[in-house]
Amino acid sequence: MRATVQVRLDEDTRKRASELFERMGLDIPTAIRMFLKQSIESNGLPFQPKITRDINGFSQYDAMRIERSIKQLEAGGGTFHELIED
Repeated sequence: MRATVQVRLDEDTRKRASELFERMGLDIPTAIRMFLKQSIESNGLPFQPKITRDINGFSQYDAMRIERSIKQLEAGGGTFHELIED
């Protein structure tokens, strides 16, 4: 018996993945099946997930939050606190 799995992707990711897999002679459903089978075979993800960091040591998520906070402060929102050192 076969089951249907639906995945929601932004259009850019779908397009880029489709082009990549096409060059490999695959389509997205086949690549997903391969990923799932390899995950089962390795009893986990078939790759090591990593959090990439920028030159300041911030993750992409942290850098985005800092940038958003700076913009909020520059627009007059939020509260500014002086750094207190011991």
